Amino acid sequence: EAKNITYKYPESETPILNRINLIIRPKERLVIKGENGSGKSTLIRLLAKIVEPSSGILFINNININKINISNYRSKIGLITRDDSTFEGSILDNITCQNKNITMNEINHALEKMQLIDFIKTLPLGLDTPLFPGGKQINASVVQKIILTRCILSKPEIILLEDPINKIDAKQSVKIIEFLMDKNNPWTLVVSAGNDNWEKHASSTITLKNGQIV
Repeated sequence: EAKNITYKYPESETPILNRINLIIRPKERLVIKGENGSGKSTLIRLLAKIVEPSSGILFINNININKINISNYRSKIGLITRDDSTFEGSILDNITCQNKNITMNEINHALEKMQLIDFIKTLPLGLDTPLFPGGKQINASVVQKIILTRCILSKPEIILLEDPINKIDAKQSVKIIEFLMDKNNPWTLVVSAGNDNWEKHASSTITLKNGQIV
């Protein structure tokens, strides 16, 4: 729950978010809409506690987030921002972060749902293919799919996404959205995106304008 959340940049007098009140329930599929600069990304990062509100309080299960172990909270979150990319290591390293508890069945399931199987099959080294930082030798759509696969394999309870599929073609985007928004999946999901297909599967939608929910 965000209660009277306001956020403004240190050098600015005008808040990017102004007195936001919002309750997100377990397993909700929430889409945040709004024009560029309306505060969508800032709200996502506030919910992830990447940035701190200028005023107001964020509650988790009715407990003030400042009284919760933040490392524990973040361990339950799958966060994808526009800045995320691949790191130096194999594709397998990039999607599992070397978590040995992740099974090959789980990996193949996630790769299939994120539309990566066919791409992996074209690579002579498959999942052992080395990647450079920033995904320099692969196209942007594959980078986004790898990051989404990493997110899913971390088994998050809450997924927070900033326009995560804007580089992926329309046909594959539809399938990825359908999977992520499927009510049978255990997570709560909040996404800021301009793709209308997100809204088709949303349980709720809010629109931000001039830093407020309209």
